[in-house]
Amino acid sequence: MEETTLFNKSNVRVTNLQVSTKKGNVLIRDISAVQLKSPASARFFGTIAALFFGLVAAGLAQSGHTGLMLVSIALAVICLVSAFNGRNVIVTTHGGNEFEVASGLGGEMREVKDAISRAMTT
Repeated sequence: MEETTLFNKSNVRVTNLQVSTKKGNVLIRDISAVQLKSPASARFFGTIAALFFGLVAAGLAQSGHTGLMLVSIALAVICLVSAFNGRNVIVTTHGGNEFEVASGLGGEMREVKDAISRAMTT
């Protein structure tokens, strides 16, 4: 079988046979799932920040500052979205082991995830 490169950027190389990173290699045939996850610390602090801005918005609603209340609500929503936006690409092997392939900005990590998904289906 001929090896075809599907993604090759930022220390991650995805082919139709394997995923290669600085941390190691995983064969495509051993992968059962691929997903985007946020780090636990980002989820925790993002949720705390969203709760804080929600409480500020509630206080501002009681005092009649509608404009500032809307800004606080917007900040709470932004904190929640950024906290749960996947920034790590995690592959799960058939044995149940999880392997972090890459971490970075959400857009680039979506490209890596999609390349691994394409390699799994071919």
